[in-house]
Amino acid sequence: MKKILFISYYFFPPYYSGKLIAAVKRLQDIDPAKFEVVVFTGGVKRYPSETRSGNLHIYRSPYLGEGKITKRLTVLIYWVWSLMKFLFEKNVSVIHFDEAKGISIPLCDAASLRSAWSHFGLLAKIASIRKIRTIYEHATSAIEGNEGHFSPDQWSMKFYQKVDFIVCVSDALYEAVHKLYPEKGYKIVYGVEDDVFMPLDDRSKIFIRTEEGVGEEEIVFCFLGLVVKRKGFDLISEVFPKVLQEYPNSILWCIGPRNHVESRHIHDDEIRGYLDLLEPVRNHVKFWGMIKDRTYLAKILGAADVLLLPTRREGFGLAPAEAMSCGIPPIIARIPGVTDLANIEGETGFYITPGSADELKKAMLTLARDRALRERMGRKARQRVVDAFSWKQHVAEWERLYAEHF
Repeated sequence: MKKILFISYYFFPPYYSGKLIAAVKRLQDIDPAKFEVVVFTGGVKRYPSETRSGNLHIYRSPYLGEGKITKRLTVLIYWVWSLMKFLFEKNVSVIHFDEAKGISIPLCDAASLRSAWSHFGLLAKIASIRKIRTIYEHATSAIEGNEGHFSPDQWSMKFYQKVDFIVCVSDALYEAVHKLYPEKGYKIVYGVEDDVFMPLDDRSKIFIRTEEGVGEEEIVFCFLGLVVKRKGFDLISEVFPKVLQEYPNSILWCIGPRNHVESRHIHDDEIRGYLDLLEPVRNHVKFWGMIKDRTYLAKILGAADVLLLPTRREGFGLAPAEAMSCGIPPIIARIPGVTDLANIEGETGFYITPGSADELKKAMLTLARDRALRERMGRKARQRVVDAFSWKQHVAEWERLYAEHF
């Protein structure tokens, strides 16, 4: 049996991100007869220092608090704690590193990010000495736009030089990594839990919508992700009131963290501007917050009509694929990492130019006014995910990587 050591300061739950959720679920679902999974993660208030979750044996570092000083000490302790734990952990076959950036988020400065990369590099160096293989999962484009999907600085580059594999979740990310590290790049695209994210039957869909006061004649646009500019929420807050003027039966559901308490990626000052734009139409908007129950999330998503994600930067874009799996057509930005996703323009959903409010409005009104088009796209979207992005296939590809190269 091979032992996988997953290094991630954040863990789901309680922390939220599509990449992290996918990684945790995948590690839970790999064959327990072939793989043992140990997790070293950061301490969280009211979470035990050691626990089991399915196939995962989870260890948490000491938690000191959320004050400015105690927060820094908690991160520093995690670095020392995880290093010492690793030194005494036996029979490890592979270390799987989550993003170093995540470790630096509580401290919010460049020095902490450099320290995080140095910490990863030290672990990778020790792993090499101990003949333990290493993986880093690259899942987010480095900058907005069409270039720069992989732009390591001197600190991250030192780590990349030590790691054995850089696993990329899309064609765009793989091509960028391959240019710099042709011997390290490895592509495994995200999969979708297609046995969880499934189309709702008519009765279930009507029941959920009725509970939320949504009539059959109304159209529900749904946003899934962090309520931030990078995800395009500034465009949604600008465009939705205009769509409502032309199609008064429009509803907007927003699923995901929308304040700093729910996600450290969010700045409350930014969110207030979006809420001000939506204030005049607040009776047509519902913020669901973070939904941790994946089955419940799938039901809410499946009760919507159209998924909105005019994001500016992604590695893959898991939310549109989950919506497609539920039979919901997406409207998403045409950027690498999303363009090479499952969506097929005009067949399973629409693409828009990044940052284009006019194109977003046009696509929303097109789908709002044509129920037959929405339903036809939804059916094709579901089939596309089942055929090419199934969860079973995704897990099998990771098992193959672990089995054949470690």
